[in-house]
Amino acid sequence: MSAGGRAAIRRSPVFIPWTSRQELLARYPACFNTPVPVVGDGATGRPAAHDGVDPSGIRASRVFLSSQLRPRERVARRGAPPPTRKRSCASSRAGGWCGMGPEEERVMHLRLLIVAALLAFSSSTPAAFGEIVASDYERFRLFSDCKPMNLLVESLKPNTAEFGLSKDSVQAAVESRLRSARLYDSEAWNRLYVNINTTELAFSINVQYDKGLYDAQSDAWGYATTWSDGSTGTHGRDAGFILSNLSEIIDRFLVEFLRVNEEAC
Repeated sequence: MSAGGRAAIRRSPVFIPWTSRQELLARYPACFNTPVPVVGDGATGRPAAHDGVDPSGIRASRVFLSSQLRPRERVARRGAPPPTRKRSCASSRAGGWCGMGPEEERVMHLRLLIVAALLAFSSSTPAAFGEIVASDYERFRLFSDCKPMNLLVESLKPNTAEFGLSKDSVQAAVESRLRSARLYDSEAWNRLYVNINTTELAFSINVQYDKGLYDAQSDAWGYATTWSDGSTGTHGRDAGFILSNLSEIIDRFLVEFLRVNEEAC
């Protein structure tokens, strides 16, 4: 209907039965911001003969009121059911799952329990397995029943004497750390090996833990390196900087060694 048509309807008297008006006021108060004249017999809800109201006004009032309602309410007025929220699958039937029968529901519950058990097993097993493997590997690398170790320091290049670094200073620095941890024995079979290489500008440090092992096939004893660490950098002709890097490597070694041998120590 055109805008002009809607305006004409608003100006014309409209008959609304009293009971219908009360119901509309309760349900759609926004539709009655402007008073609408009510004529007719309030008791019977029918237009009086002397009112001169065209019964077609009832149809017009319905058009006017429908135009003021929200879209969802207009759908409801036309007879179509308003949209409802879709219920979840679990709530579609009291105590049921998606309309399943008792036997199907029991099978579904069993499958859910199996999936939950598998998820719990997969989330816990790898971590525990990883801890066991790591512990065995660490014991292979460093476990010695907390027995002391010997120390072997390789000779340094002649150019290290130019900035005050010598084999004796390296030997003293590492040996003092081992003695403080009560892990030094000059007669021990296991040993800690230290090798420092230098150039005019750079240096490299290599520290190894060597286990003395017996080879039954050759009937001979020898060494196998089971742990190693190192560092590289530029020294700036500063012997103290090189010894500081060496001390950090020895600290890491002692922390790991004492942790693995904690029960024996």
